[in-house]
Amino acid sequence: MVAKRFAAYYICSVIADEAALRTPLMMSCELETTRLQLPPCQIEDIQLVHTLWTSDRIRFFLFDNRVISSDEAQSFVEDNLTNFEQHGYGLWLVFVRGNDCLVSYSKRSH
Repeated sequence: MVAKRFAAYYICSVIADEAALRTPLMMSCELETTRLQLPPCQIEDIQLVHTLWTSDRIRFFLFDNRVISSDEAQSFVEDNLTNFEQHGYGLWLVFVRGNDCLVSYSKRSH
């Protein structure tokens, strides 16, 4: 069986407004493979990641099976935004291409 290789491509949006110009470049980019889309986590994604992180199959591994509060999820996302500002990397959400359902996430930290 031949292993398939999927290269990730940066799909950078064109920055049109002044507020977006203050956003670090990586926050306006999305990683993509042939099957997945990985946008950077934004403040408006708090409810989405909170739902994922409180799923019984996920929280068992992340939070020792503890259900985190929405405030804790918000704190994690805000810390992520600071990481993107200061270092250019952080939390990426994972979606199956063409599907609005969050299936996972990936975090790069220092």
